[in-house]
Amino acid sequence: MWIVRGKKSIEKWIGKSIAESKKEILFAAPSYLMEAMYQTLFESYERRNVSLTLVIYPGEGYEELTRKLTKIANVRIREIVGPYILISDNKRCIIGSTLFLNSEDCYADIVEMEDELLYTLAYFFNQSLFITAKPIEPIFVPVKKMTFLNVWSAIEIMKNILSVGRIPYARVLGRNIRTNESVQVEGKVVSTNVIPGLIYSFILEDSSGKQITIGGIRATLEEVEAREISVWT
Repeated sequence: MWIVRGKKSIEKWIGKSIAESKKEILFAAPSYLMEAMYQTLFESYERRNVSLTLVIYPGEGYEELTRKLTKIANVRIREIVGPYILISDNKRCIIGSTLFLNSEDCYADIVEMEDELLYTLAYFFNQSLFITAKPIEPIFVPVKKMTFLNVWSAIEIMKNILSVGRIPYARVLGRNIRTNESVQVEGKVVSTNVIPGLIYSFILEDSSGKQITIGGIRATLEEVEAREISVWT
């Protein structure tokens, strides 16, 4: 963990982290910062199929930015400004105060390769920023296979797919909770189960008709703990 000072340095680190991402980006930021990162976000989605879950703190002209982003990302709007935070592949987090981002003394904390802390920060992103933000239309339904490292972000996309009358399919890499063995399961998503802050799980039906309950990191009630979830229609 270390500190980066100055707006240009912060933006450089955010852009670098997005450009280096391989699977998933969680990003909450004011609209002017999101606009500055739009091209890098677009390229990560188009070229590397990186899944994007975004929260925008709206500012002047944010409607056009939102229109562009809803084509490539699951986007929500949060009127109450929180911290800016970027989590890349659950391996790096950049976080700081949005209110001081334009001041001379602004700084960001950067966390890398600290699994427990990064898990906590991803939980914060979901519980404190994403679910308290407003969904916008049109909802994002991916046209290609997307990969997620957080079960809740995968479930959000599954719910979007189900809401338009289509069937989501998924491949899960993880471990069998009972035996602790590595597993890979694939099939159609039958249902999702969400109690915010408590349960994020879904039921997968494989080609044999067997139904398997899937949870996220540190799952205890389900059959499989998912470490990576690919979703498509």
